[in-house]
Amino acid sequence: DADEPAALEDLRAYLRERRPNALLSNRDRSGRLLAHLSPRERPRSVLRIGTNVVEKLGKKNIFVRARARRQLADAFAAADALIGISDGACAALRQLLADRDAPPVHRIYNCIDLEEANRLAAQPVPHPWLTDKDRPVILSVGRLVRVKDYPTLIKAFRRVRERRDCRLLILGEGRQRPRLEKLVRKLHLQEDVSLPGFDANPFAYMRRADVFALSSLFEGFGHVLIEALAVGLPCVATDCRSGPDEILGYGEYGRIASAGDHRALADALLATLSSPPDAGFLREALRRFTPETAVAAYLRVLGLTPAP
Repeated sequence: DADEPAALEDLRAYLRERRPNALLSNRDRSGRLLAHLSPRERPRSVLRIGTNVVEKLGKKNIFVRARARRQLADAFAAADALIGISDGACAALRQLLADRDAPPVHRIYNCIDLEEANRLAAQPVPHPWLTDKDRPVILSVGRLVRVKDYPTLIKAFRRVRERRDCRLLILGEGRQRPRLEKLVRKLHLQEDVSLPGFDANPFAYMRRADVFALSSLFEGFGHVLIEALAVGLPCVATDCRSGPDEILGYGEYGRIASAGDHRALADALLATLSSPPDAGFLREALRRFTPETAVAAYLRVLGLTPAP
């Protein structure tokens, strides 16, 4: 990129002045700067990758895919260690670097502050379907983009609606909005599907909904699922790569449907509406996602605490 030389000089100046013991990068583009630094210029450097890189590259235009793959591989290979946010994301990193002298890859899950989640969940919710609820509400939260595959969720909801009087609320904003609104009209679901836009506090919606649905084609982790579990909301997710099946314990803490299959997703939603799991049981899934666990793992990988 045109601004890369300036960014590299800024990084060198920062390292000379501050002399940190370790460097953690959370962005692909900033990670690429490491490849330009000699081992003498930098401390132990770790890259955190928050997506499934193989799936992400597969969605790119074929003409830019090879270049993007090479740039990512160069950046990742230059690090002292890599962090993936799920087992699937780690497997994708190892696949990308299969022909390189690659650094070790560590899996560290995202975490959630339960106290803060429940504080936010207690706040008022602005949507009338949840303030004066007269029927079950299926909730989904995320950007309105292709990878979230909301068309499959809307088609699944139509099948659910044929057998159960309920509503679908999709919280988020994005460039797919016109297409989704057109599909809702085409399926004559305007009275039962709402796309109210983005809200910074999804927990208030989650506390009052009946089922959470994640219909993605791929994820790096699927953090929104642990947000839903934190307030005891039953979850249904697709078996996309990667993260959701790990979060839901491969079906123990929530039903899993095949990605892109609206019939399977509808069946999972109906079954969960009919027989939701206990909220206390769902919170057991969160024992793997505590801040204390994540912080200890990051410190170990960064070399800032002795190994156990």
